[in-house]
Amino acid sequence: MAKLISIIGPDGAGKTTLIDNLITKLSKNGFSPKYVWFRFPRFTTFFILLIGKITGFTKYEKKSGFKIVIHTFNKKPFKSVFPLLVTLDAVIFYMFKIWLPMKLGRIIVCDRWLPDIIVDIAIDTNNPKFLKTFTGRMLARFSDKADLILLLDATDDKLDERRPISKFEPYVELRRSIYRNDIIHFHNVFLVDTNISLEVSS
Repeated sequence: MAKLISIIGPDGAGKTTLIDNLITKLSKNGFSPKYVWFRFPRFTTFFILLIGKITGFTKYEKKSGFKIVIHTFNKKPFKSVFPLLVTLDAVIFYMFKIWLPMKLGRIIVCDRWLPDIIVDIAIDTNNPKFLKTFTGRMLARFSDKADLILLLDATDDKLDERRPISKFEPYVELRRSIYRNDIIHFHNVFLVDTNISLEVSS
């Protein structure tokens, strides 16, 4: 039985629905699943995000009633420091929220995982090739800690329908393309088409 199951993918793909069903099924079958949300571990990065807000490198826009946060960390020192701090925070979070509970016999169902963080960093630093950097490769290798990674995806129209704010996000096309062209090739990643409803069999 896999001890660490991670559900990843673009916003609107149906991750929450699948995770709720999966946890319910695991519990009914006598397992002890633990839900962990792993997208934004914030410890050391809190300070650089605060600096970004004060200096204007983090911008807030309102479009059709939706609030959109845009990080423009594509200049030094943000471009080099931000990915390192995010990686450090991810390791700290992993040790306490995932590694320790697994040692105690829990099955971890992870809502988001390191591939999602890789995509976020690529967008926030405006570096589509982030995965080829040292930090990107390190995060990709650490991603193998998951026994099973399900990449949920659907057509752009379906994703926009489920999450209307996506239509106003400036980098949504790039974000989705990184999942489809790069993340899909990660070890232990399996693509799940969510254009149709998801069911978890017992």
